Amino acid sequence: MAKKNVSKTDIVIATTPEAVEIVNTSQRSLEEITLDVKRSWKNVQSSGYEIGCYLNEAKPLFGKHGLWLKWLHSVGIEKRTAQRLMQIAQNYPNATIVSHLGDTKSLKLLKLPEDERNSFVEESHMTVAGVMKKVEKMTTREFEDAINTYLGLPTKSQNKDSEISIDLKVDKINKSLINVLQLINNCNDENERDRVIHFLRDICDDVILALDKIKAA
Repeated sequence: MAKKNVSKTDIVIATTPEAVEIVNTSQRSLEEITLDVKRSWKNVQSSGYEIGCYLNEAKPLFGKHGLWLKWLHSVGIEKRTAQRLMQIAQNYPNATIVSHLGDTKSLKLLKLPEDERNSFVEESHMTVAGVMKKVEKMTTREFEDAINTYLGLPTKSQNKDSEISIDLKVDKINKSLINVLQLINNCNDENERDRVIHFLRDICDDVILALDKIKAA
């Protein structure tokens, strides 16, 4: 089997005979793509979409996963970051819709059907605080809440408030139990203490029965 023509950059990365078997399905060499990735990665004006396109162009040139990771390391991009940028580039036909969103919002927008994303980002949406905002002015939390509201799902803020409410109720129950135990320990009348203990046992039995019914429902 004839060896494929590889660039100098390819040879540096290909450290084994098998690795040299790089199938170049791109119109450009790996060396050219590498230069574009490094240039874009250092340029704060470059979009994640642009870098993701370059990464998607480069990955098919590597037959082995380990070589791909070595190349990512050589251009200074972490694996997870690369996956996020490539996902953005793969899921949007062009950079127009996500050019003003940033990488995190662009990924969260994928929760919406493809044909509804453009109209969503063009409209203003009500935040949990009751303020109308354009999506580019929203925080990441506000943006995610707006998407969940649009889809009819609970928002992160609502879930957080619910968790806080439950925690407060559990805390009150714990404090009440501590107070009851202190009352029993401080009770000098043995008969009175026995009556309180008997009363508490009856309450516990009722609670256990109620929990069993809820579990069985």
